[in-house]
Amino acid sequence: MIGITYKIHDRFSIEFKVWFTSRDKNDEEVPLSDFAINTWMFFPNSLDINGSTYDKTQFHRDIKSNVRLITPDFSLRDLARYDADPYVKLRDAVAHLTEPISKEEEAEYRFQLKLFAAIFKSAVRDEANAIISSFAEYPDNMSLLSQQLQHYAEDSQSALSHFAELRRSIPESQLPPYTYADEFMDNILEIHTARMAEYFEQQQLSYNVREPLVRLAKQLRKNDFDKGYLHVETDGGPEADERNQQLVDRHSMLKKFVEGALYLKVDTHKDGRKVEQFWFGVAAGLAMILSTLIALPFQRYWAGYPALLFAALVIAYGFKDRMKEWLRVLFANQLRNRYFDSKSVVKIKETPAGWIKESVDFVDENKVPAQVMKSRRRNPVENANPMLDEQILFYRKRVRVDADILNSQYSYRFSGINDIMRFHWIHFMQKMVGPEVDLSTVTEDGTVCRIPTERVYTIYIVMQLQCEGQLEYRCFEVASTAEGIKSVTQR
Repeated sequence: MIGITYKIHDRFSIEFKVWFTSRDKNDEEVPLSDFAINTWMFFPNSLDINGSTYDKTQFHRDIKSNVRLITPDFSLRDLARYDADPYVKLRDAVAHLTEPISKEEEAEYRFQLKLFAAIFKSAVRDEANAIISSFAEYPDNMSLLSQQLQHYAEDSQSALSHFAELRRSIPESQLPPYTYADEFMDNILEIHTARMAEYFEQQQLSYNVREPLVRLAKQLRKNDFDKGYLHVETDGGPEADERNQQLVDRHSMLKKFVEGALYLKVDTHKDGRKVEQFWFGVAAGLAMILSTLIALPFQRYWAGYPALLFAALVIAYGFKDRMKEWLRVLFANQLRNRYFDSKSVVKIKETPAGWIKESVDFVDENKVPAQVMKSRRRNPVENANPMLDEQILFYRKRVRVDADILNSQYSYRFSGINDIMRFHWIHFMQKMVGPEVDLSTVTEDGTVCRIPTERVYTIYIVMQLQCEGQLEYRCFEVASTAEGIKSVTQR
């Protein structure tokens, strides 16, 4: 199964989140072992994005890519139970923290702690989204909504209460990771509670309906104050602004701390390094043989003419250097077709468990698959005008993870993998004309009307997603101005 979501991360970057899952013969989800993402980006010629102005190094600097395991699926109602599987696993990990604490016990405790917080985050988000979707479908059923909000507040508080019970069983030396996870969960719950409260307030619902959310939000703020956690300052002023900035930074750090348990560690290097060095050695050897074959006759017949022999040897060895470079380029071009630009070794708890390969090149249109061009859907004017040709950048990625190693290293059964790619747009905007142009027209009364209009450039992104024999194409239209990204739509 393949899925993809996308969003404007900020006005200078776009984020794509692709997830891949597979199923075994028993129809149970198992971690997939192999998937690929091929991406074609179509740039208007006016942006001057091509192989001469935008090289591989710049592209890899402009894309941020992370591969992570999909968070195990548990509902908020599941986490409210004392015998919920994530809570049981965490409780067992805490019970094994006996002095002296081994590295294995500490690592397992930290992993279960982070994963519980990550599962709580997903459960709260999914429950909030489900409540909003349910209201959109049944806007007049206030009793259903009240019941859902009451369950949301009670279940989230129950999950946090079970988590809080563990504190007294944790040795003092292991409390900091616990407090980080606790602060993160409080923060996440407050964010989604405030989001729902704002939404239902905009829908002009009565306070009685929204009361469970208000009561929960007040309790969370009190908890933050009692525990010394940062919280949103509403008083205004420089000090409040500074503390709110610290809160944003703090939440970002806590998010990385918690979700780090799901990200796959990688060790990146150039793909095909050993093969490349072998063929470069062959190139040097062949060049040396050729130069020697050229120099031998001169040494035999011109031995009595030192000056001429010296000149001949200089020419032979100069030819050898040129021949070596020519052969290196020849072999490098051949290797480029067989190997990727980089290869990252995937590690799970320091155990190699697969790899990620990436490569990027500008390609001619005649090398782009017909299905990709069909997804691009050029209009008749674009097809009729050679001046509107596009530069096509081809980015390919292949990921392989050993499912057996994955299952042996974790106590959870993960359903699949998320590939999160963030494209930064700064380089693509450098030669965009100013954000506004004036349109002029003469109205019926004879006056000239000037209308400022945004100058929008469109970049098309076509993705080919492959997984377990499944092949899908997605096309995205990105509208940008010189001041940033305006919109992303799927065609």
